Amino acid sequence: MRRALLIAALVLLALVAAIGLVARRMLDREAVRSALEQQASAVIGHPVKVASVDWALSMRPRLVLSSIRVGEPPAITVDRIELSTGLRALLSKRVAGAGIVVSGSHLTLPLPIAFAADTPPAPGGAADPAGGATAFAIDSIDRISLEDIELDAHGRRLRLDLESSLEGDRLTVSSLRLQSDRTKVTARGDMISLEQRQGAFTATADPLDLDELLAIASGLSGPRPPATSSAPATQARVAAQPPLDVRVNIEAPRGRIVGIDFANLATTLALTRGGVTLEPFAVGVFDGKLTGRLHLDTTTTSPQTALSAEVAALDAARLAAFAGSSGVLTGRLSGQVVLGASGTTAANVFETARGRAAVGVTDGTMPGLDLVGPVVLAFGKPDPSKTTASSRAFSRLGGTFTLANGVLQSTDLSLTSRDVDLSGRGTLRVVGAVADVHADLTLSEALSAQAGRDLVRYARQGSRVVLPAIITGPLASPTVFIDIRAAAQRALRNEMEDQIKKAFGRFKKP
Repeated sequence: MRRALLIAALVLLALVAAIGLVARRMLDREAVRSALEQQASAVIGHPVKVASVDWALSMRPRLVLSSIRVGEPPAITVDRIELSTGLRALLSKRVAGAGIVVSGSHLTLPLPIAFAADTPPAPGGAADPAGGATAFAIDSIDRISLEDIELDAHGRRLRLDLESSLEGDRLTVSSLRLQSDRTKVTARGDMISLEQRQGAFTATADPLDLDELLAIASGLSGPRPPATSSAPATQARVAAQPPLDVRVNIEAPRGRIVGIDFANLATTLALTRGGVTLEPFAVGVFDGKLTGRLHLDTTTTSPQTALSAEVAALDAARLAAFAGSSGVLTGRLSGQVVLGASGTTAANVFETARGRAAVGVTDGTMPGLDLVGPVVLAFGKPDPSKTTASSRAFSRLGGTFTLANGVLQSTDLSLTSRDVDLSGRGTLRVVGAVADVHADLTLSEALSAQAGRDLVRYARQGSRVVLPAIITGPLASPTVFIDIRAAAQRALRNEMEDQIKKAFGRFKKP
């Protein structure tokens, strides 16, 4: 028995030695390393360096690449790539039922390379750059694992871990995790066609920093730096890439966007060549809701953001506080907004924001704004004890606005309240909430009835008193100035109208 076991062991050792001799001839480390560098550099169009190649022989051989660098300076660094496959397939220069583990990598987005599927392998395997026999061909990969992959785009860094498998042209992602200190995303789905760059995924996140996610997405969709290779084949391949079409259904119960806390995000992210779109886009912000469409144009160096949305019942006090003007406004804001901005950071967005809006704030107050008090000071009427306390509350404040260079401008500004209505035009500098408004103040019929004869003479318009006013300064404590000169001109006009009516009345008498 012992002798039989000894013979079997010797036979096995001889078999392993024979296989080792064959494999060593096929897998000469330096030859493989040099061939990989040449093939990868030709395909990518950037220099590829592999520090070392090692292999371990067993019934399932493993090929290990260490310290891979792509680009100069490196846009991709990989600590380790391990490929395992069946021995029989390996001896036939084929990869079947293989496993690939990539660990310890750093990728700077946008990548200077095309997807691997953009370069179909030559029949029977990739061509040997020396012009000899072909290298390995890939039939199937049962496991593709990415471990501790750092993605870096526009200064945002997230860690990626992924488990997947490849069958033909289809990459099935069973588990994807993307995380940072402010983001934790889990997803699954399929790259339905790597060659056509089409994919569909579902993802949940808690929490989600949407700025980080959009930075990574824009890095994946944005233009790649030019390849260092000037080979016509490389340039033609890049130019002929099929459109990118990857869609991700995302839900996040909480998170942040441009520094704003949000709740209950639900959207579909569409990743295309040159753009990232969130549509439909629904999210809770400032205790209200925003729905619409968000698009990032990534064809330029600095991504361009475009938002078209409807806002409903936003807490105006929280919105004002976020803008740095706490305490100047209360109420609920609703309306339509169309905005554009440049960059990926909150500071860039606020500095470059531009657009238009038609919005209104209902059932609110402006604690620092007293519209009736200045009338009292100017004319001594009406009774200040009955009017000034309520003049800071309004039922509606709104208008259509344009935003550019940090300034809101409106030509149809209006305010409706119990005591005073306002209509006019003006500007509001967002930083500091500094106003410059020229408007007419229309006293209510009740207050107009309390007005003295001089005030009525100066400013009546029908049954109500109307006074021109100028409102300037910070909204926290603005100055309201009644334009007496304009009021006098109006009084003169009123007097002329009265005289004309009287003359016309006398002319009609027989």
